[in-house]
Amino acid sequence: MNTYEAMFLIDDKLDEKSAEGVLEQAKEMITKEGGEIISSRLWTDKRKLTFPIKKKEEARYYLVNF
Repeated sequence: MNTYEAMFLIDDKLDEKSAEGVLEQAKEMITKEGGEIISSRLWTDKRKLTFPIKKKEEARYYLVNF
């Protein structure tokens, strides 16, 4: 079985509940397509982006292994 790793960048302006909701949607997409979530965790709460993405300067980083 192949193992994959994905990093999700979520807007740091979202409250904790909304950010977790976005992460859950991503995990649901993985499992819907037959993937199995091995682990998921907050990698870093707030980190400056190397370059702006849609005018956002910072994001929360979530790491998912599947």
